[in-house]
Amino acid sequence: MFIKNKIRKDIFITGKKELKFLKFLFPGISYIFVDRKNNAIPALKAGADILRQGKSLIIFPEGTRSSNGVLKEFKTGAAFLAKELKKTIIPMTINGAFKIFPKNRLFPRFITKEKITLTIGKKINPVNYKSIDRLNSVLFNTIKGELILRN
Repeated sequence: MFIKNKIRKDIFITGKKELKFLKFLFPGISYIFVDRKNNAIPALKAGADILRQGKSLIIFPEGTRSSNGVLKEFKTGAAFLAKELKKTIIPMTINGAFKIFPKNRLFPRFITKEKITLTIGKKINPVNYKSIDRLNSVLFNTIKGELILRN
């Protein structure tokens, strides 16, 4: 991932705490690590602080990679933060990652004809939705629709 320093300092990426080694593989990128087994509240608080500072937060709402390539139900953390803080969401759909890096592999397939595409969707304003669950449903259906369109 190549991002200019100024931009990179304003973007934080969420990931499970078991991925802390990424800090060493990609120095200079900021992470918020989530303890998915015990308590995600500290990660939510850290994410809220980041967003209040006007920085961007990348959240993978499934919480983990799919074991079969089918989109998993979304956790509510992203919708909660957006709704509570009135922050616009820019949905991003990653298509093809499962074929290159399925969950059962330690490393991605580097030699392959498969492609990964990233689609950046239209902004979603959380103020337009009455509940976190409704917003989360809209986010899920937006990503799912993009995956259907691309396959």
